[in-house]
Amino acid sequence: MIQAKQNRPDGSFATADLFAPHPTIPDAWIYNSRADSQLTLITGKKFDPAPLEDAISISPLLDDVLIFGTNRPFPGAMLLRSQGASHMTDQELLDAIKPAIEKLNRDSQDHARIPHDMLVPLPHQEPLEKSSKGTLIRRVAEARFEDIINRAYEDQDSNQSVDVSDEELPQ
Repeated sequence: MIQAKQNRPDGSFATADLFAPHPTIPDAWIYNSRADSQLTLITGKKFDPAPLEDAISISPLLDDVLIFGTNRPFPGAMLLRSQGASHMTDQELLDAIKPAIEKLNRDSQDHARIPHDMLVPLPHQEPLEKSSKGTLIRRVAEARFEDIINRAYEDQDSNQSVDVSDEELPQ
């Protein structure tokens, strides 16, 4: 007898796939996303960045998008330029995709909204790492861009820091 792979005490196998009840078919389920693709912010709020990444990366100016924010207060997004957008400045790229980002933010949950100053344009480069199914291998991509992600949050901290003397504090 061939034993299937097991990862639970009862001998069953739990995948990281997440399903939701089908909106119109009773007792049916539809594939929603994967648990390992969920971002969990420091607040404990969770969201699936894949639909947002897909919606942003539709732009012909971008080859790929990586939304990041695990264990952080809010998300950010790395924008990997397409070859056709390599001549654009960062500001030109941001201005061109601004309407799409604003629409996504209006339609998203509060905790999944991406602040404009957390959009990180990157030059055209190797595409993000994908699985054989074409889904983003998030951990590998986040490790590849760890320094850039950390810098984005450090820039946020330095832009929002204000020195206040002890005398001014009560005011």
